[in-house]
Amino acid sequence: MSAFVEQVLATHLTPEPAGTNVATTHLSLLPIVYVTDMARSRAFYQALGCTVRHQGQMWSELLISTETLALHYVDKLPEPGPKQVALAFNSRVPLEEVVTQLEAAGVPLPHDIADEAFGRSLLIVDPDGLTLQINEHDPDLYSESRPITFSRKLIGQCLRYIC
Repeated sequence: MSAFVEQVLATHLTPEPAGTNVATTHLSLLPIVYVTDMARSRAFYQALGCTVRHQGQMWSELLISTETLALHYVDKLPEPGPKQVALAFNSRVPLEEVVTQLEAAGVPLPHDIADEAFGRSLLIVDPDGLTLQINEHDPDLYSESRPITFSRKLIGQCLRYIC
């Protein structure tokens, strides 16, 4: 593994010291998902546990926990290409409960729950083909109060797999 890759991994896998991750701006994130069928997409995200804050034909805002997820209607989605942003959710319940909730709502589940270095994840696909990841963090593997560490062997295996 190159020194550069090691440096990047060390930088991004070590959390900020306590107290330094407090936002110092008046900005907040507003993820926007472009959709071709507003009603179908609202129903899909409601099956994930979102509640409707604002409902419109061109723009809807959904609440998930204390955060807002926006849906923006478009006639046609852009051509598929490299993904620059991913949408992931952290679950506060075991993923089996999420699966049960999604199955009850008729959401297709193309993937099984997968083991991860941080716990487990579930990949699902929204009605317009956007892949979403739902994470379940294992406190023994992932904690905001202690650094995340991985062995060089594990990092090397991961890099060989993704590169």
